Amino acid sequence: MKHTSPRRAFTLVEILTVVGILALLVAILLPALRTARRNAEWADAANNLRQVSTYLQAYITDNRESIAPTQFDYSTARNPGRVRGPSSTGVNPLLGQPRRGTWADILWTGAGIDPPSLPAEMGTTYAWEFDSPDRFYYEYDDAYSKNPMRSTVGLEKVQFPDSDGLSECRPFGPGIDAQEVGHPGYFAGNLFFRQAQAPFYAGDATLNAPYQWWSAAQIRRPQAGMYLVDSKAGEVIGGTTRQEWEDQFDGDATDGRCQVDFRYLGDTCMFLLLDLHVDTQPAWTTLQELQGDWTGTTGSTNPIGRDIKVTNLERSDNPSPP
Repeated sequence: MKHTSPRRAFTLVEILTVVGILALLVAILLPALRTARRNAEWADAANNLRQVSTYLQAYITDNRESIAPTQFDYSTARNPGRVRGPSSTGVNPLLGQPRRGTWADILWTGAGIDPPSLPAEMGTTYAWEFDSPDRFYYEYDDAYSKNPMRSTVGLEKVQFPDSDGLSECRPFGPGIDAQEVGHPGYFAGNLFFRQAQAPFYAGDATLNAPYQWWSAAQIRRPQAGMYLVDSKAGEVIGGTTRQEWEDQFDGDATDGRCQVDFRYLGDTCMFLLLDLHVDTQPAWTTLQELQGDWTGTTGSTNPIGRDIKVTNLERSDNPSPP
């Protein structure tokens, strides 16, 4: 008779050893996978900004070298164009007023991008042909990924997390709130290029100066001039006074004023500069750190800074303080 040996079972120690090894491998691999995912998000968002740069270049070429306004009010213009124009009878734009909008609406219209219309049960047949999709659209379809005017990274940090839906994204309100968490992040335009007498949502004592069109030739150093930046406030970045405008760039300060969103790996953000290249920068603490010391005084500790300019873009490399 042939005898077989009984099978040897795993001991508890061996099982625990295997589990420990697997746990160690997971602990090693997860950070690497997370880093790879975050890098992929950055790359996708950078591709969107590069796509925006092609639309902006087309606009500049088609409009006698004029730079697309980052915020506009064409409501009183004799020939206001199609951007955010009146909708069909009985259908109105869902956010903001007709003929008022941002760079995203201008470039969206010029590029002829048209996402799927919302279904009738959403209460509108607005087709978004001349209006870049906004909060209402993303509340229905937060996975819509064909809009290069937005980041591929969802919003986490918002300006007014406790406003219970009473706030609205810039320029139609002071900043976004918790209702937009998870929606694609905003790229915000520099109000230096506004074609509106003042921000739409408030009066303006300081920025209420005559505004003008800027041509590419008037920008002294386009490789340093900021056009767009990642934002947690909306499609424009700035304030209702000159000081508030500058405060929005004072790092990710604890006082909540900063509108820049350092949303990528390593707390970084992206810029689209006026020579149409994309740049990535880690967080900074003051606007001066970003722009450099504009005073040009002898012995300045940081005369160039990071050489990204937000204000006084039409002046020389070493103007008086902004």
